[in-house]
Parts: sequence; C-alpha cells; structure tokens
Amino acid sequence: MPSPAARAPGGMPPKKAASAVGGKALIGLACLAVGLVVGYGAGRVSPGTPTNPLAPNGQQPVTQAPGDPLALNPNGPPPLESSTSLSGTAVAATASRLTFDAETRPFDPSGQKGLPVRRTANISSSTVIVRLVEKTPQELSADQQAFAEASAAGSEGTPPPPPPSGYKEVPISATDISAGEMVTVMAANDIVSAETFDAVQIVVAPKLAAPPAAQAPSPAPQPDSAPPAP
Repeated sequence: MPSPAARAPGGMPPKKAASAVGGKALIGLACLAVGLVVGYGAGRVSPGTPTNPLAPNGQQPVTQAPGDPLALNPNGPPPLESSTSLSGTAVAATASRLTFDAETRPFDPSGQKGLPVRRTANISSSTVIVRLVEKTPQELSADQQAFAEASAAGSEGTPPPPPPSGYKEVPISATDISAGEMVTVMAANDIVSAETFDAVQIVVAPKLAAPPAAQAPSPAPQPDSAPPAP
C-alpha cells in the first residue's frame, strides 16, 4: 500500500518524469547562463568603473516589510539601492544600441518600486564588448600553473592573486549579440532605474549547447509472419 506522500493530489499516482528530462535540461542550462553572467559581472572590474553590484560602494540596503512572500532569501545579501551593472536577456542589438530585459529582483524583490524591465544601452566606440568562451585544457593548465607560481612568490601581508577563471574574454561586435542571450551591461553611474544609459562594457555569456534529444525506445522485434515450412 503506497504512502499518501507517494500519491499525487486526488489519489492519482504520480506521473513519470522521463518525458520532462529535456525540459528540465533546458531550464538548468538557462539558470547556469544567468548565474554565470551575474557572478562574472559581480567580480569583473573595469578600468575606472565600479562594476561589483554586491560591493558596498556607499550602497544602502533596501528596508523590506517582514513576512513579504516575494522577499529574497533572508540569509542572502540584502536588496540594493544602486548598482553600475545590470544583467538580463538581450532583446535586440545594433551597432549603436543594445536592448535587453533586465533582472530587477535583486533591487526590488517585492516589485513595489516599479523598476523598468526593458532597458536600452547606448554603444559607442569606447564600449568594450566581449563574449565569455570556455578555455581549452591547455590554456586552463597554463593559467593554473601561473597562479601557483604567483601564489608561492607572494610576500607576507600581500593578498594572493585571484584564481584563474575557466573562461576567457573574446572581443566581439554588438551585432554579434543574438536575441535571447544572457548579458551583463555595465555603466559609469548608477543604472538601477535608468531606462536608457551609456554602456561602458557588455559581457555576453557563453552560448549553451542544446541538450541531446531523448531517444525513442527501439521497437520490439516482430515474429516472423511466414508460415512454417512443411
């Protein structure tokens, strides 16, 4: 007799999850891209531009009413009031501007501020646009060796160098950005509520490979329909 927890609501047995493997894989890849771009943008430092959205930089946390069902994880970082970078999904790109839908929940978990989602980033000749590309095993091995040597040669009281990343930056043009790609856009000033601003740098997440298609089970061999020999 199956336990109540093993049965779906209404007394029906739970459906098999085999058919949802492809959908779950796509969702997982999308989440990986978002996490990669947001995390990379948080740790990326452009010349003369503070681009760490989680760094203090004079930012004050947003007060939030207790018990808000849309609040961020209480154990995580508090919501931010300002940031010089935004991550989101590219909508359209030309040589002079990038339109993207920004992720605003880190700044407005409850949605009460009404921050704009659709943003336009102006692109100039000084805007740095790169795509993250996975390093080859040889490149990663060389970076790790250089990191180990730099760490061993460091003097006491000097912070160690940052560990090597598994991705490298490849310069691209704005027209190489496709709709649906994950991007992090950086500016010189606070852009949390800016619908249009000038982009200092744009980082595009690696292109994700499509998950392998689920193979249909092979049909069972059919018995020979020919009559037996006399």
